[in-house]
Amino acid sequence: MKTVMLTGHRISVVVQAKWEHIDVSSGIWTIPARSNIDKVTTGTMKSGRQFNVRLPDEYINSLLEQKSDQQFVFPSPITASNVTPNATLKSFKAFDKAITNHGFRNSIKTWGRNEGFTDYVMDAYLDHGLKGLDKSYRREDLSQHCAQVTDKLYAFLKGVE
Repeated sequence: MKTVMLTGHRISVVVQAKWEHIDVSSGIWTIPARSNIDKVTTGTMKSGRQFNVRLPDEYINSLLEQKSDQQFVFPSPITASNVTPNATLKSFKAFDKAITNHGFRNSIKTWGRNEGFTDYVMDAYLDHGLKGLDKSYRREDLSQHCAQVTDKLYAFLKGVE
């Protein structure tokens, strides 16, 4: 649940996170790209692009404390696979029946605006496709801006726990 709230990624991507995709020393979680013809592989970004997000050291350490010998960061307690998206959604619904994953993604973008991040930085953070002039002209590497979003969002989430 915390990873969904911190990254704004879709639940289907988060639950299928693998340890091999997290560089513990740098904190970079790389979600691999999928080919344009592969529309069924799960655990990749909807855009199909490779996506990198830097997770805060403190958060990486909390994940490492729970690490098992499974390949998945969030293993199922019942099977040799990952926890299911429905199990995660069920946990969210225990707090509020109206909660949806898309609601988190929208809330994160709104939060980012309120914190002074531009829409195109927040769109990059959430892996949204850019539109209009942003699509034409926003070609710079936004990884540093996205790392700032993660740090600020993590501090915010820690404050509300």
